[in-house]
This record gives sequence, C-alpha cells and structure tokens, in this order.
Amino acid sequence: MPLRNSFSILFCNFKLVFKLLIFILIIVLIATAIVFSILGPVFNQLFDHVREAFVTSPDEIVRHPILAVQNILKLFTIYFAQNASYINMRLVFVSLIIIFTRFLINLPLIPINKIMYSKLTTNFDQGLLNAVISTLPISLLYSLLTSVVLGIVDFAIGFGLIFLATWLIQAIGFIALPISLALALFIYTLRFSLLSQWLPEIAKNGEKNIFIALKHSFTPLFKNFEKNFICLSVSTIIFISIILGTIIPTFGLVPVLMLPTFIVFYITLNITLNFSFYRKKYFIDNGVTIYNPTKLF
Repeated sequence: MPLRNSFSILFCNFKLVFKLLIFILIIVLIATAIVFSILGPVFNQLFDHVREAFVTSPDEIVRHPILAVQNILKLFTIYFAQNASYINMRLVFVSLIIIFTRFLINLPLIPINKIMYSKLTTNFDQGLLNAVISTLPISLLYSLLTSVVLGIVDFAIGFGLIFLATWLIQAIGFIALPISLALALFIYTLRFSLLSQWLPEIAKNGEKNIFIALKHSFTPLFKNFEKNFICLSVSTIIFISIILGTIIPTFGLVPVLMLPTFIVFYITLNITLNFSFYRKKYFIDNGVTIYNPTKLF
C-alpha cells in the first residue's frame, strides 16, 4: 500500500519534479562544462601524441587490425606514464567537481522532504523557495555529509562491483553480467534502505538535529526493514525498466526526467513507510482522501 500511495502522491505533486529537474539540469550543465575545460587539454595532447607516434599505414591497419589497436593502446600507456602527475592533478580537480556537484544536487533533498511531509500531514502546499530558505543551515550540513561520506561509499561499492564483475566474466563468461547487475541492484537497494528513514525523521523532528533524527530512524528502519527493502527494490526495478525501455524511443528525454522523479518518489515512499510503521494518517491526493494505516494494515 505505501508503494501504490506513493505513486498517487507523486502524480499529484509532479510540479515539484519539474522544479527539481530545472535545478539539476543547470547544475549538471555547469559541472559538465567545467569538467570538459579541465580534461580537454589532456585529450588534445593525447590525440596529438598518438597522431605523431602512430606511423602504421592504412593498409597495415586493414590487414592487422588487432595489432593496430594494441599499438594505439601502447601509445596511450606511454602518454599516461610520461604525464602521470599532470593527469593525476587534473583528475583530482574533476573528482572535486563531482563531489561538489553531488553536494549541490543533494541540497534540495531536505526542502523537498519538508514539503512532502507537510503535504501528507496537513495538505499544505509549501513553496520550494520558502522551504529552501527555512532549512538552509541543516540542508548544508546534510548535503555535505551525504555527498562526501556516501560518495566515498558509492565509489567503493562501484569499484568492488566492477572488480567482481571482471573476475566473474573471466571465470564463468558473459553469464556473469546478469549476475553482476542483480548483485549491484541488491547492494545499492540495501544502501538506500539503510538510510531510508533518516529524512522522514528529520522532518518529524522539525529539522532541528539530523544526528538525533538518524538515531531515531533506526527504530522504524530495522523493525520494518523487510517491508522497506521490498518497496524500495520494486520501485528501483520499475524506474530502471522505464529508463531502459525509453532511452532509445525518446532519445534520452524520459531517462533525464527519471532522476528528479525518482528523488521525489524516494522521499515520498520513505515518508509513507514511516507513517505506515507508526500507523499515522496521511493524505494520498490533493486533500480529498485520507489514508489510515490502522484500518488497512
């Protein structure tokens, strides 16, 4: 029921998705331009190096394509070895840009959480700008913690999964790909689930202390963990299926919309799961229907 109710609430508040989409697009476009300006000289020097050092004729490339690819990869390796410090410094700058981009994208999470919590409990539609201003100090702290700590965790998980997938492909062949994808889905859903009740508890406590809210989140999390995990798994599979099924027919437009949609839905789902655990009534549409978990659970 929380899953179905969350979709209903999402569709009734879809204007919030478009506001978040505009914000994310602006941040991503600026970050992308900065990253290209940092890595552009590296790629230009790399291509110049390969063009000058690669002396194989077109006929030899046609006759020995594998050897030609090996030679190009060898030139790449030589370039990276000769310019290691220069490239590493550029990569450090790119990493900082990525972390800062994640920090900016995480900034609206607590304001959106406050808006949705208010919408579900009082049916009051608070403006995004007002929510951002009223929660700015706690949003900055929350965004800093999640962008740095969870960024490191996600990088470690991603690196571990790539290493495991590479080992499995060498061991059992390409059948390892679906296994690796299923494992990645399980691990990232588990990561989402472990923090799923943090934002609802922040809104519940009036954004006073995110660390106290984190402590309080463990009760509804672990006592209702199976339900939280199942709902998050199903919703993640649904969104991934939509992205994969629409990326070509819509030329990537729908997948772009899915990121802010998933963020708003994820926040809403966590609130409904929290209310479901505490048997708290909430609105599931624009002030027409009140859902009572006590009667139906």
